[in-house]
Amino acid sequence: MRVAHIVGAFSKLSETFIYDLVAESARQGIDAHVLTAEHVNAAERPFDAVHVLERLPEHHPKYARLRASGERDALPGDQPDTALIREAYQRLLKRIQPQVIHAHFGELGWLIAPVARRLQIPLIVSFHGYDVSMLPRQPGWQKRYAFLLRVMALGIVVSEPMREIVMRLGAAADKVKIIHVGKDVSLYPQKSLSYPLRQWISVGRLVEKKGHADAIHAFARLPDVPTRALTIVGDGPEQPHLTALIERYQLQDRVQLAGGVSHERVKQLMVEADAFILCSKTAKNGDSEGIPTVLMEAQAIGLPCVSTLHAGIAEAVPTENRWMLAPEGDIDGVVRLVEQVSQLDAATLAEIVGRARKKVVDDFSLAASVAQHSALYQACQPPTVTR
Repeated sequence: MRVAHIVGAFSKLSETFIYDLVAESARQGIDAHVLTAEHVNAAERPFDAVHVLERLPEHHPKYARLRASGERDALPGDQPDTALIREAYQRLLKRIQPQVIHAHFGELGWLIAPVARRLQIPLIVSFHGYDVSMLPRQPGWQKRYAFLLRVMALGIVVSEPMREIVMRLGAAADKVKIIHVGKDVSLYPQKSLSYPLRQWISVGRLVEKKGHADAIHAFARLPDVPTRALTIVGDGPEQPHLTALIERYQLQDRVQLAGGVSHERVKQLMVEADAFILCSKTAKNGDSEGIPTVLMEAQAIGLPCVSTLHAGIAEAVPTENRWMLAPEGDIDGVVRLVEQVSQLDAATLAEIVGRARKKVVDDFSLAASVAQHSALYQACQPPTVTR
């Protein structure tokens, strides 16, 4: 089974879940290929079958014809050379000859859909969060998604709330499957329980939906315990705003922005921490999470986790631990939870982290996730493929 994965940039540090899926599928015997516009972090995330798009130069004789004939369905906001990008993908796909195309994120699904239809190759699209929460609100994307949801063979989502959103956008119920993002838990040995809980960590891009500002507001309202500190790991456009908040509350000694670091460094920082916090919420522009993979990693490592009732987060948390989820945007609720969790005795905390790791092992196995993907690839593969 040969599968072509369409990825914008392979592999971004924030998209570990895509790299894990591709690498594990190859280990399980799938002939996996990545087609991407940019190959990044190759040393940290090695993978041999990566094909970078070769774009036609602007003076190429095909340029005018492609732009004139290939954009009949162009909508506001399209790149002027969308047809050229599709042509580049088509050349690679003809050379690789996959039996299935798997596009990661809805916008790449829409981009590749006309090519998949032209080549008569089944298209599977994985939706991950903003591409179903924020993107459909942008001009033109309702029309694009109507086309994509009609053309794709299957859509994959990571949670039940996301499945409902994709169906509201127009997808047939039998074309939308839930597959949880998987983690290789063997790469996340459970640390010894830290007690008492003083050093907290939050991980995620510095964007509104990650709720880092809410975490800072919460730590500003918590009783002034000198040894209680928060480290926020990640980079992004909200960095100046978060820095200003820290300065406004005079939290420089208690709240640190660690910036973007390697995935291995993130794991090490979580091992060094006592507890984890993630205040995810829906951003003003509609952007929202799927299920944050870092929450699974923190639970696997053995950190008590305070988070929010946002998107599919509750699906990743054991039922008995869901009292540790505040309503999204409820800063006072986060403050109460941090205080409650901090006051638990070591035996109770050990039960909490034990249940959480078991949840990740049982329900978020990378091997099981890839096996589910493989079954879908087989199910939508036609007997023959016309080139």
